[in-house]
Amino acid sequence: MSDTTVGPTTSAGTSLTTAAEANPWRSMVVRSGMALAAGFIVLMVLARFPIPPLAIYVILVAGGLALRRRKPTAGVVMVGLSTLLIFALNAPALISNLSRPADPVDFTLSVLGLAAALCTAVAIVPAVRRARGSTISRAVSVVAVTAVALALVGSSLARLTTVESVAALPTDTEVAIAQTTFPEAVSVDAGDIGLFVDNQDPYSHTFTIDELGVNTELVAGANQRVEFSAEPGEYPFYCAIPGHEFMEGTLVVE
Repeated sequence: MSDTTVGPTTSAGTSLTTAAEANPWRSMVVRSGMALAAGFIVLMVLARFPIPPLAIYVILVAGGLALRRRKPTAGVVMVGLSTLLIFALNAPALISNLSRPADPVDFTLSVLGLAAALCTAVAIVPAVRRARGSTISRAVSVVAVTAVALALVGSSLARLTTVESVAALPTDTEVAIAQTTFPEAVSVDAGDIGLFVDNQDPYSHTFTIDELGVNTELVAGANQRVEFSAEPGEYPFYCAIPGHEFMEGTLVVE
């Protein structure tokens, strides 16, 4: 038996819709995947480079949408499982981002990820079974859309009211963060040290030096002066945000 049930046709002989397209549970899974993929595309455009796990997710969703034309159930399952998998792999980072409401991209994308995962988890089984829609499917969809909209508006307002630009002093040494990368080495003179840390990425980072007790958080596009004292030596620094552990560099104090 075919996976697609063709509905009644108009007088012109055009099919009105298929059962797979009309089923609200399937629509919830597909729209959740499309929304999250769109959010990831925006993030990668702003970051100016492809982020491998997110790019793979976008490709999988596109593949699921293409497959849905021939095999609706298989396509929906592919989109749904991809959404649940990307959420599971990135849950620590998404949850961490919720603690930074002044970062519109990170915060809104995290709420979108949570909403997409929730909608998919609720809808995937009824979608496969082709269950009829109910007030539950409509309510979950409305709550998800409302949550994402409120997150975007609230986060944007928080950014405008809480994040201020900081000017570097002439004696500061600049540490630029771009494309999720620190400079490999930053050289400074021993004694009292002033760094001007500039986050050029569209998402948050920290500048952390455990040995010196330095841990400065910078939301997207923000900058911060960091002052401390250090004896000659080499001190590793890194980003402490989950998923950014590969971001490392060395402070060389001479």
